[in-house]
Amino acid sequence: MTSSQLKRSFEPGTLPVWGFSDKIRKARDITGLGQKDFAARIDLTASTLAAYETGRSAPRFNDAPSLAKRLQLLTGIPADWFLVVDDPNAPSPVGPAGIEPTTSTVKSGRSGGEIIPLFGERIAS
Repeated sequence: MTSSQLKRSFEPGTLPVWGFSDKIRKARDITGLGQKDFAARIDLTASTLAAYETGRSAPRFNDAPSLAKRLQLLTGIPADWFLVVDDPNAPSPVGPAGIEPTTSTVKSGRSGGEIIPLFGERIAS
């Protein structure tokens, strides 16, 4: 099959975003371990790992940091990588030509003249 025959799964100019399921599957792939062995080494059952890898389930919020640490110890991949979903398509916080964003305010479209700071709480005007 040639590249022109492949169906694109995302729009040109965008990059895929990896969630936790993608990251844990990639981490296991680079170790060369099967699901059962990999799961045992990070103190999970094989069925739980399979559910994580397919996105049917995710670790509980309180359990995620310790799981990420176990993954780091096994794979050498920093724990933070497993905990953060990086979106390479998100707008950069830095403006054009290195202009940094401000914490200035913008007028809302409401008739009450409410000012909504870009960062922080609402301020009545």
